[in-house]
Amino acid sequence: MSPISQPYQRAKFDRICQGGGSIVGIAGQHPFKQGVAAARTTISQLLGHKIPEWIAIPGVPINRATVLEQYQSIWRTIAPQDIRDAFFANQAD
Repeated sequence: MSPISQPYQRAKFDRICQGGGSIVGIAGQHPFKQGVAAARTTISQLLGHKIPEWIAIPGVPINRATVLEQYQSIWRTIAPQDIRDAFFANQAD
């Protein structure tokens, strides 16, 4: 199953790969890094350490040029074949 299984999210990814259209980029998140930050914060608090009131993981800008690289960085797996096909089919544009 693809990490981008919701139709709306998948449509945004496809539009970026295909170029044109109204979506030229999106901001991605790093769910794994968010989980690590939450776990470290929880452990630090349980150990009695002072923790900041606010913890944020920066968003990742994703556009047509970086879509495959960022997919792999965020989901820690190679992009599905149909996304790679859409990306490479539109490289000549």
